[in-house]
Amino acid sequence: MKEKNKRLEYIDLAKGLGILLVVLGHMNLIISDDDEAGRAVVHIIYSFHMPLFFVLTGFVQGHLARQRAAEGKIHRISPKRLFLRLMVPYFIWSAVYMIAQYLTDRSDAEKLWDMAKAAVFMCGSAPLWFLNALFFSELIFGALRYSLGINERKIMAGAAVLSVMASRLYNENMPELEQVPRYLTIAACRLLPSAFFVAFGCYLYGLLGKRSRRGDLRRGAGLAALLTVMVTVYSPGVNMHIFRFGDILYFFMTGAIGSAAVILICRGLPEGLKGLSLLGKSSMDIMVLHYTPMPFIPLSAALIERLMGKPYFVFVYVVTLVMVCPLAIGLSFLKTAWVKRGSE
Repeated sequence: MKEKNKRLEYIDLAKGLGILLVVLGHMNLIISDDDEAGRAVVHIIYSFHMPLFFVLTGFVQGHLARQRAAEGKIHRISPKRLFLRLMVPYFIWSAVYMIAQYLTDRSDAEKLWDMAKAAVFMCGSAPLWFLNALFFSELIFGALRYSLGINERKIMAGAAVLSVMASRLYNENMPELEQVPRYLTIAACRLLPSAFFVAFGCYLYGLLGKRSRRGDLRRGAGLAALLTVMVTVYSPGVNMHIFRFGDILYFFMTGAIGSAAVILICRGLPEGLKGLSLLGKSSMDIMVLHYTPMPFIPLSAALIERLMGKPYFVFVYVVTLVMVCPLAIGLSFLKTAWVKRGSE
């Protein structure tokens, strides 16, 4: 039981570190084109920040499957529970985003209609697309791995090949697609790299041996350094939201390396980092609260520009976190209390 708790703790730490990187990466909304350092940071983060959360999902599935096997049981993923955990928030937050967009610009009815169609046809607004992509990719992985018995490496290989084919076909035919078919195509194609990273996470769980703090930190730091060099030399150019890739196979490499680096670093961190763990447990709420059309990044940028004469992205980032994190943690606690009350 002690080892199980430790594993779950460093997964929460990885989610906490990951969401901090996600918010930092989204400072690209206010970073100027001539800020080379800021753009370099964004390119590194974008090379792995969303794959990380798919990888963590697969990692948890590998952990749960081992726990079930030790109990003599077969691991299964419950579609009902998964729907309640991911798709219900997806539709609720899609509605909240449309309300926020309406309050921001009441004259742009076309934008609201586009957001509604994106939500219904599973393309989703950024970053809400992640919730439905995770739902479907986790179901696909569960069916392939635990129902059909296909191992992780075969799932990864199949997903990689199909992702390359889908990317090429989509890029060739995208100009001819109308809006709704384009949304449906994006939603379907996006599941392929998502499933790859879920499978990689499960595979990575099986690769990692006994926890070694110093060894894990060294390996994680080494992978982080390797990723920095790789992306500095050549950025994969990726946007999973709209299924646009400069080099999708290279993106698989950077996504896997960056995700493994974060997990290893968090395995090596000391115990008792409750603040980072709390951010990890609230990562979904931080993700949906911080991004536009929610007002926090524009408000932070306006405040920093007024105080300092320029919206320096580091300070905007800090102020955004100060605004969003308490709200997200509070919302997370309310949801947990509501779920516990409903189960009594």
